[in-house]
Amino acid sequence: MLMKICYVSNNFEIHDYRFLVKLIENNYDVHAVSFRKNKIPDKYFVDKIKYYEYYKIHTFLTKRYKGLNPFWYYNALKFLKRIIIEIKPDILHGGYTSISGFICALSGSHPFLLMPWGSDILIDPKRFFGNKLLTSYSIRNSDLITCDITIVKDEIVDKYDYDPDKIIVFPWGIDLNKFNPQNNETPDELIEWKNNTIIICTRQHRKIYANEYIIEAIPNILKENNSIRFLFIGSGPLTEKYLKKVNKLKIEEYVKFIPWIDNEKLPLYLSNSDINVSASLSDGSSLCLMEALACGLPSIVSDIKSNRIWIKNGYNGYLCKVKNSRDISEKILCLINNKKKFSKMKTKAINTSKKEADWNKNFSKLEKTYQILLK
Repeated sequence: MLMKICYVSNNFEIHDYRFLVKLIENNYDVHAVSFRKNKIPDKYFVDKIKYYEYYKIHTFLTKRYKGLNPFWYYNALKFLKRIIIEIKPDILHGGYTSISGFICALSGSHPFLLMPWGSDILIDPKRFFGNKLLTSYSIRNSDLITCDITIVKDEIVDKYDYDPDKIIVFPWGIDLNKFNPQNNETPDELIEWKNNTIIICTRQHRKIYANEYIIEAIPNILKENNSIRFLFIGSGPLTEKYLKKVNKLKIEEYVKFIPWIDNEKLPLYLSNSDINVSASLSDGSSLCLMEALACGLPSIVSDIKSNRIWIKNGYNGYLCKVKNSRDISEKILCLINNKKKFSKMKTKAINTSKKEADWNKNFSKLEKTYQILLK
């Protein structure tokens, strides 16, 4: 009989999709509960999974859910409890900690595996005391916790006095058969840039990813080398602001924005680029970074704790000062002007991904976690 997993999340975007695909590939009976404010995008649905979408049941509450709305939580709990009674899962697997994780904890269903996403532990509890209370409750009522990076584990142990032996850490990982340097086809959008050095950023256009500092670095880079081009793949609430900034700086001919690319095609754009850059203010183990490394891109990323685990200065990339466009431009130029070091970094980037980011290997740690919970 297949192990039955009730997988609960309030995201259901690419990260959840990867988990769900892997669970189905490994013959789990998966029931997915969504607390999104709206429909799960079609591209993130996985065959053979039964979905339960809260927004369909409580449209009024879902659309008006703002922050800590007790009525939303109360009805969400009733929704989840009905599902748990109906399917009788072997394991309840839930996160984001202060929303889906909290509802899972309230349900009283065990065994319960809590899966923090990073910012729900590192950022949200510091913004609002209510979030810290919800986070604390979720952690205390979990049977085990899995997270993708040691800094999240350390925060849970230090701030919530949780048993470190009950936290399993593994990077979520990527498909190395898909993300590798062997993608030789050139996308149509990049044909005119074939002879240029291309800097790529694949972070969403949200405040936490601070893409504006990359844009502000571009004029300084072009003063030294105007053969460099900049590719931003992604979208978000700040897209219009970024486009206006590019126009204001008069660098339109050097920059392209591509709103969204299917993950299956993303390796083509990475393999046709030369350097990956991210100015993120906070991160777990960034899948965007893993994907870039796997495609052989040295990476210039913000000097935050999570990035220090993946990027070693001068080895497979550079760490740059947070919120510092000048440092970003200096690190990019330093790398471009040293072709010998650049070539070595490409090889080391690939080696890093093979050693640490193989999703096939890393997923086995989740399966071992499930087995521990059942025992």
